[in-house]
Amino acid sequence: MKGSPRNGFNGNDFSIHLFGRTTLTQSNRYWRLSEDPFSNRTATWFFAGTPQKTALAELSAVLPTQPQGVAITAARYGGMTTLLRHLSTYHGIGDMATQFLFTKSRGRIDPQPIQNQLANGLQLPCSNHATFEQIESAMNQIHEAGIHPVWLSDGYSAGVTRLLKRLRRNCKFTAVISTIDQYAERSCELLGQATSLLTLQRFALEDTRQFIQQSMMRAGAKGESFDESAYVAIHDASSGRIGTIAELAMNALVVGYKQKLRRVTGATIERMCRNESSEKKPAEFYDRSA
Repeated sequence: MKGSPRNGFNGNDFSIHLFGRTTLTQSNRYWRLSEDPFSNRTATWFFAGTPQKTALAELSAVLPTQPQGVAITAARYGGMTTLLRHLSTYHGIGDMATQFLFTKSRGRIDPQPIQNQLANGLQLPCSNHATFEQIESAMNQIHEAGIHPVWLSDGYSAGVTRLLKRLRRNCKFTAVISTIDQYAERSCELLGQATSLLTLQRFALEDTRQFIQQSMMRAGAKGESFDESAYVAIHDASSGRIGTIAELAMNALVVGYKQKLRRVTGATIERMCRNESSEKKPAEFYDRSA
């Protein structure tokens, strides 16, 4: 299973493909869960492990200085998308009023879809076909009102590069661009010499344990469905990446249901990883790199 993780922490997306919605529903009933414990599609819950708390604290220290750019890196499937989405719900950092604008930018060559997302964040009525001039005007109005615009770009792409260069000519804002570790230098070059470089670290074992336990409790679990050896096995197989942790845990619950286990154990995880290691997983489930 190592090297085949989930993006964000939507562990149920691949599980739906692998097992089917009906099987997942039956699995949830078996474990007495009210919802898929590792889905973030319908819930507002955000798990703040040590890496998330550290990254948010570092961003909170940097953004009030209104830098031109911040590059934040992570391992593939390390939870970057979820972190930026959570940050986009903030209305300020410290004493600074802030307008966060989140865009899904990874792999975008054409800047128009990114412009449309910015327009939606700016609450423009023409968000489906926004012009560059409308985006530029709205961002300048926000800045003149004493609110600092912060563009949270989930990913680095040619579309981001083109749009960023144009906006910087007449707009004052901060661009926060997420990227995987190997593209950090390229992102810094795009953002300029004054760029701050931050890193979203991987989970320690305790973060992995807390994430699984809190996810299960949020879904209504009573008692422990995973034993300690399962936490260790999931952590080792995932290399501390939250997307992989979510996928492994979700799939393990289905395996446990099928085998009528009382608890998921380390042996369950190890067998599952061996059985799935030869399977080729569909590319559509790896549409984001962090």
